[in-house]
Amino acid sequence: MKNFCADKIGCGLSEPRSFGSYIFRLGFLFLMVASISMARAQTAPHLVSVTPADGATSVPTTSSLVFVFDQDMDTTVPFFQSVPPFLVGNFDIESPGFSQQLSGSWGADQRTLTAKPQTQFSSGTFTWTLNPDGGIDELRIKSEAGIELPTVTGSFTTGDSVPTCDPNGLPSTWGTYGISKSSNFEQTSAADPVPQNDDTAFIFSAFVSSPQSGGTVTAGSVTLPNGSQTNLTFFGGSGQFFETPATEADLNSAFPAGNYVLRFTQTGQAERVINMAMPASAPPVPKIANFAETQAVNAGADFILRWNAFTGAGSDDQLSIFISDDHGTILFQAPDLCVPRVLPVTATSVVIPANTLQSNQTFSAYLTFGHLFYNSTNTVPQMSGFGSIARETHFSIKTGSGGSGSAIPATLSSYVLLPTGNPQFHLTGTIGHSYAIQRTGNIGTPNWLQVGSVTMDTLGTAVFEDTQVGKAFPLFYRAVAN
Repeated sequence: MKNFCADKIGCGLSEPRSFGSYIFRLGFLFLMVASISMARAQTAPHLVSVTPADGATSVPTTSSLVFVFDQDMDTTVPFFQSVPPFLVGNFDIESPGFSQQLSGSWGADQRTLTAKPQTQFSSGTFTWTLNPDGGIDELRIKSEAGIELPTVTGSFTTGDSVPTCDPNGLPSTWGTYGISKSSNFEQTSAADPVPQNDDTAFIFSAFVSSPQSGGTVTAGSVTLPNGSQTNLTFFGGSGQFFETPATEADLNSAFPAGNYVLRFTQTGQAERVINMAMPASAPPVPKIANFAETQAVNAGADFILRWNAFTGAGSDDQLSIFISDDHGTILFQAPDLCVPRVLPVTATSVVIPANTLQSNQTFSAYLTFGHLFYNSTNTVPQMSGFGSIARETHFSIKTGSGGSGSAIPATLSSYVLLPTGNPQFHLTGTIGHSYAIQRTGNIGTPNWLQVGSVTMDTLGTAVFEDTQVGKAFPLFYRAVAN
């Protein structure tokens, strides 16, 4: 599912992102798979170099972080970026407005650790930490002898020598604020789309994120038309509040038309008070008009994607289309000011150029109609704000025979202990792929037992319940792509 926020960040709910194969521990702990080596008495390892160097400036946004240590390391300990506020991992990276998860891998020399962002770094100053305080013992970076690396931190500042373009037309260094009410649908045939079959089909979100140049947002709240006020939850300069009612009727009842007030405070500045008047009207549900053609696209030729008209759209409303591969990389979007590619709200089709998509693959696509009832880029310095009511339809595009591609690591979430005593959790991964569910009772010396399997549905989601008898807590789970 995609956000409806400016620059696709800040709503508090984001599209699925891959940041490693997760293990899920009962008791709300997320752990990564690791085989723990027995410790032997040795000196503690130390970081001898890092690229980019500590304090470096004008670092290309396409760079990776490369750490080199002074002795052989335990490479069975995985790179694990913290997942705030749930878990402290063995790596932190902070920069206002940057929310990507990095993937890490050990080199064959056992002394080099490379961390790469999913796409690239944004512009700004980044502070990184290895083995931050409060992390789980089993995930601490350590030497081959089992001696922990002392906490070490550093920073660098990015800045491309060649000017970059943001497809949304706003600087990537800006912050955002706003409120959004969105309904999410799924189209799997020529029939009308139906509500997305998960607990995030209907969302209300209030959010704010700090600009990278300063003026960090430290507190905020949203006041509803009935006068009730709720504080935003903050972490690292970004705040959010969201609810996911079960139906669209429940969404409209809990968050009706009327005046909403978003308040937030930035360091050294007076409180911002933003009034937004949400209308009652919502856009139509987007529907792909040539769905059958999207299931057999010739990747080597131009393809025209068609949809029903955005009736009732005004000049300030938005229509957008995004297409991504099974790793979440956006391959095509419209509008896109960098191409440039325009997409007026009156459009009912767009051309996907030849060779934009690979052959024999399945891609995720999102068509969004949004009513914008607030839009400002000058009310708060270096921040863009908006208020929207959006409806979005997710569908798949298949090229050639429509292969599913390689599977991304599964993410485990939403733990619950059922009245039967059985653990149950949700998973997200690659659409149509099968994942084996394995369990162990000891993460230090794991003995993984397969306890079932799941196949991701058309949304890339699944639910698993461990019904096997004789379980004894604590328990750790992992999903392994077949």
